[in-house]
Order: sequence, then structure tokens, then C-alpha cells
Amino acid sequence: MTQRRGPRPGVRQRGNTSSYDPASGLSYRPTPTFPPEEGGKLVKAAEALNVSVSEVLRRLVQQMPVDDDGRPSWADGLLLADTGQQAIDLDFRHKRSA
Repeated sequence: MTQRRGPRPGVRQRGNTSSYDPASGLSYRPTPTFPPEEGGKLVKAAEALNVSVSEVLRRLVQQMPVDDDGRPSWADGLLLADTGQQAIDLDFRHKRSA
């Protein structure tokens, strides 16, 4: 089995922060990684709406309520970078059933 390099999916990469500038007028092209269950859910939603996965993600972001700091309203209790507290499981690897 090949060993993964870099941080776990969902964890912000140290020293590799996003430098996107919306004022550039260029589209932002993220490359997200999804665990199988959520990836399947995303693809199924796109197929049901007859749109691309990118369009589903774009519309979700478009409709996402955020506070004055840009933090999504649903993010209470998620990873707090300044405190190191973590309230969600960011390990996307397959967990084998016992």
C-alpha cells in the first residue's frame, strides 16, 4: 500500500494557503477531495439536477449564510485553528467495519 503524503483531507495545509484574489476577475478552481459517501451524494445531486458537480458546489456556496467574519453559520464547534480545538472527525480514510 502506498503511503499518503501531506495532511489528511479536510485539514488546511501549512504554508499552502489560498491566495485567490476575487478582484482578479478569474474563476476560482478548487480541487476538493470527498470521502466516497459524500462524493456519491454530490454526484447524485448533480445528476438529479442535470447540472455539473461544480454547479452544485457553486450554488451551495452562493446560498451559504456567513457571519461578518465570513464564517458559515453551520460551522459552530468546527476546527478552531487558533485554539487547536477540534469538534469534528476530519479523517476521511475508509474505516473498516469490525
